[in-house]
Parts: sequence; C-alpha cells; structure tokens
Amino acid sequence: MPDVEKAHVTLLSPDAPFLPSDIEKLKRPSLQNDLDISAANVSMSPSSGNISLDDTSNHHEFPEGGFRAYLTVFGAFLALFCTFGHMNSFGTYQAWYSEKQLHHLPSSTISWIGSLQLWIFFFSGGPIGQLFDKFGPTWLMVAGTIIYVFSIMMTSLSSRFYQYILAQGILFGLGVGLLYDS
Repeated sequence: MPDVEKAHVTLLSPDAPFLPSDIEKLKRPSLQNDLDISAANVSMSPSSGNISLDDTSNHHEFPEGGFRAYLTVFGAFLALFCTFGHMNSFGTYQAWYSEKQLHHLPSSTISWIGSLQLWIFFFSGGPIGQLFDKFGPTWLMVAGTIIYVFSIMMTSLSSRFYQYILAQGILFGLGVGLLYDS
C-alpha cells in the first residue's frame, strides 16, 4: 500500500459557506509552496466544511550520512552504554559500600550517593542545554568525558562518605549529564 498522508483543514466553522473557488485558491502556486500540495488531490465536503488533502507523494527520503554518520551513532552508543550502565548499577556499589568502606553507616545514608548522582544528572539538563546551544556538542563531550573519568578515579581513592558524595554523587552526575545532553 502506498504511503498516504491525509490532512483535514476546517475553514472558519462547519457552517461556513463554501465555494468551489476555495479549492482553486488552495491550488495556487504561492500556496503550493507553503502547504506543499503540488502532488496532492484536493477534495471538498460541503456538508462538513472540510477540505481534504490526500498526499500521495513520497517525502520520506533522507540522505545517507555515510561513514561519519555511523561513527556518530557508534560514539553515542559508547557514551550511553558506559554512563547508563555505570549509573544503573549503583545498587551493586551500595551493597559493596555497606559491607566494606562505609560499613559503619546505614544503607539509607549510603543511598544518598546514588540519589544525588541521579538528581544532578537529571536537573543539570537545563543549564547544560543552554551550554549546548551556545557552544555545540564537542566541548560538552570533552568536558563530560574528563569529568566522568576523573569521578571514577576519585571514587577509587575515596574512603570517607563525603568523598563518595563529591566523587560519585556530584562529579559522576555532572559528567553523565554532560555526556547525555550532548
């Protein structure tokens, strides 16, 4: 079956008087450019007051991006695979911290590390979006990668709760936010 798109345009109200010349006005070249109805079949239903546009042309052709496009998709996959995999595995970190480094703290306190990293990840989207609009994705990816790797390195050196909050809670959330939003 061919790809058909259908649009209904209501003029004023269903009770508005409708003339066959209204259809001819829609076929004018100036409106064809605006509405892209050059290959459309235009019909009128006087009882309902609708003009029906049946577009049978195929407008869904996209240019192939080539090797650079595939590299972009692969790079996005790697960034999301690493960041979301690490972020979603916080339960494993919490179990480890509860048994080893932070065994003297209750689990509800340790869970603040993961809660903070998620909060910073989600709520950094607004400011990071403005930076994206101003500078583009390249510098955000570079900064996000550096912060992300630095947070992992600092988490490996941490031994106190506040160090985990700073390294894994704040820095990790910010690094993931920069990588995800760019």
